[in-house]
Amino acid sequence: MKHFSDVSVSQIAFVGDRLLTDVVLSNEAGFFSIYLTEPLSLRGDNIPSIFLRFLESRIHRCIKLKKS
Repeated sequence: MKHFSDVSVSQIAFVGDRLLTDVVLSNEAGFFSIYLTEPLSLRGDNIPSIFLRFLESRIHRCIKLKKS
């Protein structure tokens, strides 16, 4: 955060396509998070990341169903 010393944590938005890493950790840090349900690009993505993203999307769907 020292690079953004003149910006408060509440003014930072973190964009990510991983629910359990990008979104949860950014919220824990106090950032506003934006969850992309699909990655911008799969180029260079490895198989474990693709599998984890699939599981995270299933979790996200279950959470949405419970809320409705």
